[in-house]
Amino acid sequence: MRCKDVQRFLTGGFEAGAGDGPASEAQAHLDGCPACAAYAADLAKIRDGVRALPRRELPAAVDARTRQAIAAAR
Repeated sequence: MRCKDVQRFLTGGFEAGAGDGPASEAQAHLDGCPACAAYAADLAKIRDGVRALPRRELPAAVDARTRQAIAAAR
């Protein structure tokens, strides 16, 4: 895998086939590429930070309007 393929894989934009081939290929690349390993570490920090944010509920009126807009767009 090339760096851009690994970065796409890490962010969920990689079109993977069946099996764990892409994951093991990405891990092999990360083991040998300091730049991509740092990228993966940065993504992990961002994801952990987002998960740590307090969850806030939408006001009921905003939730209802959003759901209506989504339904209308379908």
